[in-house]
Parts: sequence; C-alpha cells; structure tokens
Amino acid sequence: MMTFLGMRIYEVSVAATDFVLFLESGFFAWLLFRQGGRRLSTLLFLFLSISSLAGALFHAFFPLKAESPGGFVVWIFTTAAIGLVAVTVLHIVGRLSGSNAASKVMRIVTPVFFVCYMYALLFIDYGYLMVIRFYGPVILLLGVVAAAKYSTSRKAVLLYLLAGIGLSVIAGVVQSLHVNIGIPYLDYNTLYHIVQGIGLVFLYLFFRKYPLPL
Repeated sequence: MMTFLGMRIYEVSVAATDFVLFLESGFFAWLLFRQGGRRLSTLLFLFLSISSLAGALFHAFFPLKAESPGGFVVWIFTTAAIGLVAVTVLHIVGRLSGSNAASKVMRIVTPVFFVCYMYALLFIDYGYLMVIRFYGPVILLLGVVAAAKYSTSRKAVLLYLLAGIGLSVIAGVVQSLHVNIGIPYLDYNTLYHIVQGIGLVFLYLFFRKYPLPL
C-alpha cells in the first residue's frame, strides 16, 4: 500500500499494470479506428481498455474487494466489460470463419450469451472463475478457427493471432491458478497483466495486418 495525494492505494503493482493495460488497449483501439474499417477489432480493444481501467480502480481503492458495496459495483462493471470483450470475440469468430451463416448465428447467440453471463455473475457466483467459464471457451473457439484458417490458407499473419491467443490462455492460467514466481511485487495478478500485455501486441499486429478488415 502507498499514499498518493492523500489517497491510499492498495495493490500498487497490480493496479499499475492494469492501468498500463488500459493505456495499451486504448492506444491500439485508437490506431485501429484511425486505420478505418476495423470496427470489431476497435471495439475489442476499447472494451479491453475499459475493463482494465475498472480493474485498476478495483485493485487500487477497494481492499475488501467485492465484499464492499463500492467494490462490488466496480467489479461487476469490470466483468461486464469483459463480457463485452467475449461478445466481440464471438462476432470476430463469425467474420473470420468466412461463413455468412456463422456470422448470422453469432448475431443471435451473442445477446443470449451476454444475458446468461451477467445472470451467472449477479445471481450465482461473481468470482473470477465464473468469468473464465464463459470467457475461456470463447478464446479457445477463436483459437480453433484461427488454427483451421491457417491450416488451409498458410497466411503468416494468422500466426500473430495464434500467438496472442496462446499468451492470453497462459495469462488466464497464471491468474486462475495463482501462479507466483517468488519475486517481490510480482504476484500472480501482476504476472497475468504482464503476459496479457505482451499478448495484446500480437493481437493488435494481427488485426492491423489481416487483409479482411475485422
């Protein structure tokens, strides 16, 4: 804990790396927006940026986490933003598959997915593992589609996407299993943010270079 401008800031390293993710994701969203025609990828990084900023506030100012009223509100806002990330990824899966039918299915599935996700968080379990139960399969689905696309097209740009997905999965495992490497101020949440931040670079490179605007 530290004090800054009279405010107590808890979990400094976690909040700081979350804030860096907020800046990184926001910057990538801005670059993709400026590139034009990449609506889904812009939204993806925008929602990632929002979830990271909310996460930074959650870790910095709510030592009781979701057990406090304010912490619970911020946590639900954070997880809702993550849910929107998952929804965007599902739409990207539909577009990346190259199937109009898949895109139409995703337009039907995603509202149901998001409602079920929020219901589970609000009325069953608001813990991070519940987030992973919804978010994890979506990321894996994107990985399967990307791998299938690469196996048929051999487009090297898809390797950026596969690398980003792989690092995101590793980051999720680190966070879920509370993997610590014994370095001060580098707990599992901080390590998760660092690995995820590297993964975001690969994801951005894919969306910037892929011939089909996503």
